[in-house]
Amino acid sequence: MPKVLVSLTLVALVFLGLGCKSPVEMAAEKVIEDATGGKVQLNTQGEGFTIKTEQGTIVSEQKLPVGFPSYIPIYQNSKLVTATTLNESAMYVSFDAPDSVKILYDWYKNAMKDWKLASEANFGATALLMLEKGTEKINISFTGEEGKSVFDASGNKTTTGAGTNFIINWTK
Repeated sequence: MPKVLVSLTLVALVFLGLGCKSPVEMAAEKVIEDATGGKVQLNTQGEGFTIKTEQGTIVSEQKLPVGFPSYIPIYQNSKLVTATTLNESAMYVSFDAPDSVKILYDWYKNAMKDWKLASEANFGATALLMLEKGTEKINISFTGEEGKSVFDASGNKTTTGAGTNFIINWTK
């Protein structure tokens, strides 16, 4: 189901980017139905979408999902990018933060120290923490971005700050 979740999310995001109108929504439903082999209801009202299939419901929006565990800390100064929920048993929440991978990695490793560290990897520009407690699992992936030089229309050079995108994947 996770591969289907990613595929369905990408299809729906493409159609959302086109400013879905009723005929486009119907075409998106058909594509998703063909991919899943089941009946699909696609709703693109507001700042996200909902896909209902016989296997369950996928909700993607630009706010923290209802039911997101309050014991999972959110790094200060981070900005929510998107959140996807699958049948209330799995949540994928993406954030951007102004700090480096190392800073976020260390912060989450310390903040989640009461969880069992199942696995970890830190390659500098990318890192991963895999945590477990009982039947729950939390995977936090980090991808950094170096500062970039940008030239404005007058040819003036400015450098943007580095930042990190991190994704919290929670399952029970």
